[in-house]
Amino acid sequence: MKLHIIRHGEPDYARDCLTPLGQTQAMAILDLPWINGVKRIYSSPLGRAVDTAEAVARGVRLPARVLP
Repeated sequence: MKLHIIRHGEPDYARDCLTPLGQTQAMAILDLPWINGVKRIYSSPLGRAVDTAEAVARGVRLPARVLP
């Protein structure tokens, strides 16, 4: 088993979400060669992390699980 840790895209800290650039950065993860082998996606409950995880999850058609 391999564990890939991904940092969130560029955040808007005041709104606890990703900026438009951050959304683009999150989607760029889908271009990585190992992404299709991902079996699970977990995220912290912070908005910027959830936004990143959900963007990747949509791209690989998996649910993003938010954990405390």
